[in-house]
Amino acid sequence: TECTMCCNAHGSCYPNEDTDIQKMNITDYKHFSLVLYFGFFAGAYLIVVLVLSVLNRKKYLMLPMSSIRQLSEKDHKYALHALGADSVYQFFMGKSCCGWSIAIATVAFQLGMLFIFVEAAEIDLSSDNV
Repeated sequence: TECTMCCNAHGSCYPNEDTDIQKMNITDYKHFSLVLYFGFFAGAYLIVVLVLSVLNRKKYLMLPMSSIRQLSEKDHKYALHALGADSVYQFFMGKSCCGWSIAIATVAFQLGMLFIFVEAAEIDLSSDNV
């Protein structure tokens, strides 16, 4: 028979029921993280496509080219100030393939570390090794 409140050898007790994540048919938090990141990036992509299609259709940007260039330079300086001149993410502001490669590699490395942490953070409470 299965218990409703289970305890391990150390006296740590927990209720034996599915978590909210397991109720959504997601097996573990690593899988949940993948679903969450995919949903975030897919949603961001859809928003960008929607905004660009609306801007192209309605032609909201009726500014002369000189003011667009001036606005772009101001925005670039503000973005660089907001990111930090010593941040690796400043490479996303440039046009260099090498800079973009460094920034993307950094993001990939950070996501890899996050997945290692998420995987290590999952524990099986029914195990006596906790």
